[in-house]
Amino acid sequence: MDIKKVAKLSRLNLCDEELKALETDFELILNYFGQIAEVETNEVEPLRTPVEINLSLRPDLAEDWENKSQALEGAPEAQFNQYKVPPVV
Repeated sequence: MDIKKVAKLSRLNLCDEELKALETDFELILNYFGQIAEVETNEVEPLRTPVEINLSLRPDLAEDWENKSQALEGAPEAQFNQYKVPPVV
């Protein structure tokens, strides 16, 4: 890998000692990626999350509420028995 080219593209001004250290770091990183690429994953099912989460959710049902006026008391502005909000563009 041409470390000087990578440093130039990244707009980094590095001395020779820093370039050598960066080259060593890149080699280690690329070796780790190589090790990961060698892992056999054909029998592994994809995960959405690393930990299974079982949420107990209530049914989402609309309910009639008797005291609508109490809910609207805290509204800065109400119209037609609903909260009135500024338009969003």
